Amino acid sequence: MVKPAIEPNLMKQLPMDPKKARPAIIAVVVFVLLILLLSMSIRRVPAGHVGVYTNGMSIGTQKNSGWVLKNPLSTMDLVRHNTQSFIEVVSVTSVEGDGSGYNVPMDFQVVYHLEKGKVGKLIVENPDYVETKIVQRLRSRVRQIVAENFLSGIEINKQKSWIQNETSKDLTDYLEKFHIIVEEVSLRNIELPYNIQQASQARQQSEIEITTQRNQYLAELEVVKKKIANADADFNVTVITANATAQKLILEAKGRAAAIKEIQDQFGLENATLSSQVYLQYLYMSALNDPNSNIQFVIVPTGADGTPIILDMSSYMNATT
Repeated sequence: MVKPAIEPNLMKQLPMDPKKARPAIIAVVVFVLLILLLSMSIRRVPAGHVGVYTNGMSIGTQKNSGWVLKNPLSTMDLVRHNTQSFIEVVSVTSVEGDGSGYNVPMDFQVVYHLEKGKVGKLIVENPDYVETKIVQRLRSRVRQIVAENFLSGIEINKQKSWIQNETSKDLTDYLEKFHIIVEEVSLRNIELPYNIQQASQARQQSEIEITTQRNQYLAELEVVKKKIANADADFNVTVITANATAQKLILEAKGRAAAIKEIQDQFGLENATLSSQVYLQYLYMSALNDPNSNIQFVIVPTGADGTPIILDMSSYMNATT
């Protein structure tokens, strides 16, 4: 296609006054600069973050979340302050009984947040705080625990909760002064060599069996103790009953002896056998003369003097019933 040519006379008729075009150009340039300046001065800070000036003017000053106006000549970084976490693998060397050792990787998870009002100070003084403060302290403390306590691979696995608690306490105290608040430190996994894992499982199984046998022994021991206590109680009851019976017999014997002694004194008898015969005759006559006695005696006279043998039939009847 052939473009139409512009006639030279028409070119001469166009306005070419530069004085009139200059203000319009300046206005356009100023407008563009204003747009660029405005875009550099407005910044949106997301929720859970703060904006921190890290370069230029007002270094360390922070802005809360939302739309904020910033100094266009300064650099503002967005820093997260709410709860966050990371996983770090800490490798330690075990201390075995023969002086050897092997590498034991330990997976830690650290959950933390930053003190909101101190984020600017932290970022200015420790811009790479995760690596320089949290991770370095975590690694050094875990290795220190293993080395100071001469922990073997099996003992590291066995003392998992204790290592976790000691590490958590140390990190919490240490990081607080840097305005880093530790929420949780958990030891998620310990990777032991396969043969050490087998030995550890066998040891744990043995400990479970020993504990079970010990508990069974203690339970059986309690049963034996109860039986001994019951036997002692039964023995004491038997002794008390026997003592009471013996005391009763002694009292009855003493009573009869006293009665015979009294009759012996009354009748002036010196022969004990004769006194007994007199006592039995006395009981016989008393029973016969007592209208309320309801005589329950069988009298069988024997001997040349007719001394009766007196039997208490009531006792006999009670025994048979």
